[in-house]
Amino acid sequence: MELNTATVDHIRHQLLHRTASALIEARRFNASNALMLVHSFSHENEWFEDYQQFLALFGVKGGVNTLVFAKIISGVKLHFEWVKGNEEHLDK
Repeated sequence: MELNTATVDHIRHQLLHRTASALIEARRFNASNALMLVHSFSHENEWFEDYQQFLALFGVKGGVNTLVFAKIISGVKLHFEWVKGNEEHLDK
């Protein structure tokens, strides 16, 4: 998948880096699946909109605690998920 700066200029670099890392590690271990997971510790799912904008690059939408298949990249099935921590353990 090719990305250009105009497409990703507004995307948080952490999302790009973690996705690339997941794909690289999946290939290194000959895994057929890669997962880029965001574990949110926010009551309000702060920055979820940024995550949604990132997923839009792949033509998919995700929800909280929902696994999403994005596409196959270099033979690896790429998945995303935003998980929210248990409310009783989140900082108040």
